[in-house]
Amino acid sequence: MKELLALRLGHLGISILLVCFILFSGKLQAQNDLFNGLPEKVLTSFREHHPEVTGVSWIKEEKMFVAEYELQKTNHQLWMSDQGKILKHVVGIKDEQLPSAIKVQLYKTFPSCKILSVHQVNMQNKNFYQIRIKNAHEKSDYFFNGDGTKLKEVNSILF
Repeated sequence: MKELLALRLGHLGISILLVCFILFSGKLQAQNDLFNGLPEKVLTSFREHHPEVTGVSWIKEEKMFVAEYELQKTNHQLWMSDQGKILKHVVGIKDEQLPSAIKVQLYKTFPSCKILSVHQVNMQNKNFYQIRIKNAHEKSDYFFNGDGTKLKEVNSILF
């Protein structure tokens, strides 16, 4: 009886290992699939700029590729052309890291707003900040230079 129970448990253990192996293999394949449509120039450029980064998720946005990753507990997005040129780098930051000139302008314009998220954006060697706020009953995004100047032409900034 004990031998039969040990044999059944042994088969169960092998079955569990086999299922785990299949699930893990599928996960690895899914990660590799993220790189399947990725141009070599994009991947090479990303690895040159961020060799220490692992766990990258790739998204294709029209003719651009977006690498989403975490570095030093901070969320990043790196937007690249299909030739591997970096177009935009977006970093999620805490609202405490927002330059004081921006906070002054923001609370002057929207005294009762609540900051929901803040991103520092570097594009064409220029830095600006994207701030999502909740004001009354609506959520809105605003863009500022580091000196607190509110940017009006958002579409021309973003592409």
